[in-house]
Amino acid sequence: MGIFRLRALSHLDVSHNRLTSLDGVGRALKLRYLDVSYNRLRELAEEVTSLLMLKHLDMSFNRVGTLPEHFGVLTQLRHLDLSHNRIDALPNERFDVLANVLVGPPRRTL
Repeated sequence: MGIFRLRALSHLDVSHNRLTSLDGVGRALKLRYLDVSYNRLRELAEEVTSLLMLKHLDMSFNRVGTLPEHFGVLTQLRHLDLSHNRIDALPNERFDVLANVLVGPPRRTL
């Protein structure tokens, strides 16, 4: 997505867009808020672990089955919504810094 070329981008809501990938998200290094809810994402690219300033990530209502292996490097993350996905386990990284983690029921197959 060309939008990730905006280096000063700090808040992005691309919910309800039928997105299937977030190619280039790793370039938005100042991103603090990312809402990708209600899309068609099957995975979250490893490059999301480059978003070290990210504080809020809403991935609810997608088709994501796993998180990137090094997801725990996002130590600034305080809100993570994984509800209504296909995630059955979190990476072995520590998530104790998160103030709010939502992992709800799996999404039904469409």
